[in-house]
Amino acid sequence: MDKTFDVQCELTYVPDNPPLYNDPELTEFVKNSLESMNDKEIKKVVEFPVFSGSEDFSYYAEKIPGCFFYIGCKPKGVEKAYFNHHPTLMKRPF
Repeated sequence: MDKTFDVQCELTYVPDNPPLYNDPELTEFVKNSLESMNDKEIKKVVEFPVFSGSEDFSYYAEKIPGCFFYIGCKPKGVEKAYFNHHPTLMKRPF
């Protein structure tokens, strides 16, 4: 208990989605396939760093081997695009 402001707090953690696990063999297959396509629109294939996002695809990957990946895109003339579901994008009128 923290006595700084005479406040008592209790935290109850409710698990949400399970961790997303990319099958290494399938992930390597997808990576190699994308890199060997010789498609001028595919600029690069990079590994996305580990992060604590929530993704319901993890339920599928619990049942069958899976590989979750992002397809990055941005409008012409935009130097740095916002990530999917970024709060700034949610404020824009569509």
